[in-house]
Amino acid sequence: EYSNKFTERGVESELIISNVKISSAGEYRCKADNLKGSIQTKSVYLEIISPPTVGLVDSVYYGVPGKELSIAVEVTYQNVIEKSMCSWTRNGVKLEEQSGNIEFGDDGTSLRIISVEPASAGNYRFTIETEAGSATTSTTLQIINAYISPSAAIPKYSEVMVALKGSVYYLPCEVSGKPTPKVSWKRTVRGQTVEYKDNGVDLPYSVEASGSLKILSVTDADKGQWTCVAQSSPDSVLRTAEASLELDVVEWLARPFVYSYHGHSTITVVSGDTLEVNIEVMYRYQIRAHNIIWSRLDFGNTNWTQAKELNTIDPGYDNVVSFERERRQLMVHGISKLFQGQYKASVATVSGKDETVIMVNVISRIPPNIKWLHTINNFYYTVNCNNARHGFVFDVEVTGEPFPKEITWYKRAGFGDFEGVRNGTDSKTSKYTIGYFGDLYIKNPDKSDAAFYKIQVIPENGGRDQLEESSIELIVKDYYLGFQTEPYAGGIQKIGLSVSMDCEVTGVPDPDSVTWYKGITRLAPTTPRLTIPTVAKTDKGDYYCVARNDFGTIYSPKVALQVQYLDTNFLPISCYKEAGNSMLDCSSGLTEGDVFVLVCNGPDGWPFPKTTWYFNENVITDNPGGLSGTVNQYGDLVFPFADPGQSGDYTCQVTNEKGTYSNHDSYHVSIANSDDTAIDKVKTAAWLVQPGDLTVAQHTPVTIACVVSSFPGPTYRWTFNGS
Repeated sequence: EYSNKFTERGVESELIISNVKISSAGEYRCKADNLKGSIQTKSVYLEIISPPTVGLVDSVYYGVPGKELSIAVEVTYQNVIEKSMCSWTRNGVKLEEQSGNIEFGDDGTSLRIISVEPASAGNYRFTIETEAGSATTSTTLQIINAYISPSAAIPKYSEVMVALKGSVYYLPCEVSGKPTPKVSWKRTVRGQTVEYKDNGVDLPYSVEASGSLKILSVTDADKGQWTCVAQSSPDSVLRTAEASLELDVVEWLARPFVYSYHGHSTITVVSGDTLEVNIEVMYRYQIRAHNIIWSRLDFGNTNWTQAKELNTIDPGYDNVVSFERERRQLMVHGISKLFQGQYKASVATVSGKDETVIMVNVISRIPPNIKWLHTINNFYYTVNCNNARHGFVFDVEVTGEPFPKEITWYKRAGFGDFEGVRNGTDSKTSKYTIGYFGDLYIKNPDKSDAAFYKIQVIPENGGRDQLEESSIELIVKDYYLGFQTEPYAGGIQKIGLSVSMDCEVTGVPDPDSVTWYKGITRLAPTTPRLTIPTVAKTDKGDYYCVARNDFGTIYSPKVALQVQYLDTNFLPISCYKEAGNSMLDCSSGLTEGDVFVLVCNGPDGWPFPKTTWYFNENVITDNPGGLSGTVNQYGDLVFPFADPGQSGDYTCQVTNEKGTYSNHDSYHVSIANSDDTAIDKVKTAAWLVQPGDLTVAQHTPVTIACVVSSFPGPTYRWTFNGS
């Protein structure tokens, strides 16, 4: 952010960085320009220092009453820090060594509880404060009756794993214990045991926080047995647990792919019917037999650990659930709402696992129903051919549970038989199109479409003896309404002349009337022609006409009537000068360096008049940056810096297509020198204050300032590393 402000020393420029980042470090320069030339400061170097980062060796600690316990913090410094201060709190209360049961390490980054007691439990927070800022971290100490020995286990589906050569691969290991065990992996290579530990570096083999072993790029040498080792020694006794798995390496690998036959994720079934859910499983590589597991979870529950596995021998499922096609087809017989919910099919192999979830809604059977959504008058509907040039819709809504399987429309002309309406697939090319909910669309209706229409609905699981139907008559008429001539105002009009606008309308039946409006005001004439015999300034505005018949109502486009004029009521020229955030009149006088404005106060006109200013009877040329002032968009004469050479008489003149008028009453401007001695028109810029090197903490604000004494006032530019 850049800002300039006036101070006793001159015009001061400030470069403000509200949130210092590492990328803010570098060399800054300030450059000032005026008509005399330019100067720049020496470079100022901004150095950014960052607070250290801290992390706990363990996120949760477990203590046994009467036992010793140590809590350690790892501190990483980003910069050279000369001074730092460490402190510890427990449950918000600062800890001191004087308590007798607490000892701190030499550098304050570790804490030792000599004998754990119930009061030792709680939240422990470590804080380090430096000149670059502070950092903090916390952990929790829980009191347990005894330590829990570590355990290690390989997930069932992972006992034999298959990895793709060249890929990143993770060997899983589930560990538990109190305190949390340290995890490492080992294997035998050429008769030697090789161990892999977590060293915080992304090496070819690294142990993740979860206990898994990350292999950065799988090779053939990674085949064989791997052992996960979990160890802890809270009471100086090393406890160990191990679990092993086999890893196979292949050139190409894909996990199984499970998909639903149904093409969508939701199945709706009627209560009492048989639910059938079909899936398929695709394999590209497999070395172990698979098993498909089906489970069900209620709607709204996302915790699949609470799902119920579907099994034909479980109580409550016997004679209800059955499987076909090697468990790729699930059937629930005589289903009820108790069995609706989320159904999941899971397949696990050594190459991975996949699953698919299908939502099952169980509904009660509701007979089909037909509802007309538009207004019906005695079971017929009237449509005007010209009012439906693009199409007409019999707007109906068909409902039922399950949704009807068949919706058919029939048409009967005269006293003949009903004939089926052919349903097109494209509303742009077909005469008739039936929508999903039963509405019938007729493209470009004409008198041949006048007939009786009938809609017939057959339920999903019913026959024609259970159908529902409803009829309506369509009456087609040839009404229309349109403009032959739309209003035109003839361009810009002059005061005192006559102007006419025409609005010729044709239609069947004949239009009732033509009404004229100016804006929202209704005008007296009801004839196709509107005449203004003598145009006045007040006649400018937007005009349009409205016509009506049985077809409807139409509105003409709006036409703007522009009236050319220029008033002659000049007011005296005004003068205002800047005073802080306000503008005051110049009656108190003007002094060198003031910002002031001359306002012409010319007459109103259209088009908007252009203002020309005169100084001592000479035309002022608009010259931004010069001493003569600048004319803004409103015709005001703006002086950003008052100079004694601007003293004199000012007049103004306004002009548009209507004519030209001048304000013959001049305004005299007198500008006093800012001191007793005359000054040059242009002073050379001189630095009063130059910035110096700064060292700033990250994420804090910083301001770099430079001040110049010059006339006219300078334009500032800042550079960062030369840009």
